[in-house]
Amino acid sequence: MLLYGLDACPVNVADKRSLDFVQTRLLMEMFNTGSVDIVHECCVMLNIRTVSSLIVSCKRKFLTKFVNNHNSICGAVSGLARRELNDLN
Repeated sequence: MLLYGLDACPVNVADKRSLDFVQTRLLMEMFNTGSVDIVHECCVMLNIRTVSSLIVSCKRKFLTKFVNNHNSICGAVSGLARRELNDLN
């Protein structure tokens, strides 16, 4: 639910950091630890991606579909989408 719609919205670096912070704090509560290092190690072992990396991959997928859509309305702003997609890469 957290990521729903964020692929179409502008999200700056501070927003991504804030969302990553929330994720880390929630995982600290779940794993009953006060150590960020333990949380990061658990994320590596359990293949839990950060919220910021999920936002980037969802946005990349959304923009790729948008740029490749040949609808006339999408074509009008596909240049903007293409520039934003290039900025992600």
